[in-house]
Amino acid sequence: MKTDIKTNQPQALMVGDVFAIKMEKYGLFYLCQIVKQEEKNNAILLLDYFDKELPPIERVKSLSPLRQDHHFWKGEVFLFWDDSFDATRLVYIGNTKPIFSQEKIEDIGSVCNQHQPMLQYLWQQLPLDTKEAFKKALKQPTKKTKLWIDEQKEADFWQSIKLEPCVYEVECYIWHDALMDYLQTTPLISDLRLSASGQKVIDLSQTKIQQLNLDVTGVEKLILNKDLYALTLRGDFSSLRVIEDPFCGKYLLLTLSYTTSFFCAQGIEQVKKIQIMSKSVDIGSIAKRFKALENLKVWGSNGKLTNILELKELKGLRVLWLMDIFGFDDFPKRSDIAHLDTLWLMNIPKSAGIRAKQEFKSIRPDITKLRDEEWIKHNLENPLGSWDGRDGTPANIAKKAMKLYVDTYKKLKQKTLTPKRMEEILKTFIVGFNEIDKKYSLDTLEREEIYDALQHLGTMIPLTPKSIEAMFDELRNF
Repeated sequence: MKTDIKTNQPQALMVGDVFAIKMEKYGLFYLCQIVKQEEKNNAILLLDYFDKELPPIERVKSLSPLRQDHHFWKGEVFLFWDDSFDATRLVYIGNTKPIFSQEKIEDIGSVCNQHQPMLQYLWQQLPLDTKEAFKKALKQPTKKTKLWIDEQKEADFWQSIKLEPCVYEVECYIWHDALMDYLQTTPLISDLRLSASGQKVIDLSQTKIQQLNLDVTGVEKLILNKDLYALTLRGDFSSLRVIEDPFCGKYLLLTLSYTTSFFCAQGIEQVKKIQIMSKSVDIGSIAKRFKALENLKVWGSNGKLTNILELKELKGLRVLWLMDIFGFDDFPKRSDIAHLDTLWLMNIPKSAGIRAKQEFKSIRPDITKLRDEEWIKHNLENPLGSWDGRDGTPANIAKKAMKLYVDTYKKLKQKTLTPKRMEEILKTFIVGFNEIDKKYSLDTLEREEIYDALQHLGTMIPLTPKSIEAMFDELRNF
């Protein structure tokens, strides 16, 4: 195999080529090998190797495939097709006979997606007795994998729960002083959802938590551990001032869910991936605080997005998703976000979508469900607007449902209506969905959404929520 002297890269990819990928967070390399080729696709095998040093090709020959046996996995081999394999981003080790292969390869992945290799590495660091006890307990029909806490517990509870070998997820809705000790002394606990802590400072630095979902209302300081890779923050952000992270957020997937104040805490400015779920999103605030951002996804719940052109300040932005968000009619130029290679837009203003299609046609953007001014005017505040364009929901059914809501809303807005007439209008709304159900069987989600819409309409008339609920149960046939 000839290699380029300057780059030490193979001049052409071949079966048997071995490469190293840097897991920067831990300062480790893991290895992959091309074991099969079909046209432009390369079948990639990951090898059981995590080390700070690069191995010689002779050592590679004695390695085994990396097998997924963390948690519920049963030792499956990391073997997949990678149709975007980019050797220039990897370190070339050499070429040797394929260590493992099989005729049928079904999985698709990327060697640069480090999520599963990282989870496997963290699993390998756990004490052997912890892993063995977990696997043994999985075979029991009464196994418990999640700890749910919504009331105060006695000390003996915390001692007994430590003996549960399968628990790796904790959901806590009331603070316990013993909780932190439990997290620190139980290395298997990787997922934590915490609400209503009442704590000004939450210190997770001595835990093995990998995913944290935290209601930060009232929290002033949050201290993270080195193994955390997914951080979800929700609630009232106004008190949060500092987040201490060993890597300044560089390796975090940050999810923000808020209704009022935007995130303004210091300490994780190097975040590269952010997901935002909010009805109010200011691109200017995001660009000012997270200049290293490479991946931005926004779910707007039919809310408002402002300062869209400030995306130009995110010089390294490569992935942009915007869904169910309005309030803007323009879009940045291609030259303003030159590194963008993935653009996904759905349910946004038509004018902005057309501009995006023109500017970014070279990267083949996925742009759907563009809404004109008329649609926005009639549907933006419609609780049933999500039916429009939903997979499995016929367009005519969505149109009827949304119109039924709009018509009912307009009638209730009329002046001089008697309480009795208001109640009759609300009953007509419910009965209208009985008629829809005759032609289209409404499912559980749709029923819940109709009920939520009914309760919203019910705020316009002098009836209690319980009375409206009773009316719904009495009249509906779906």
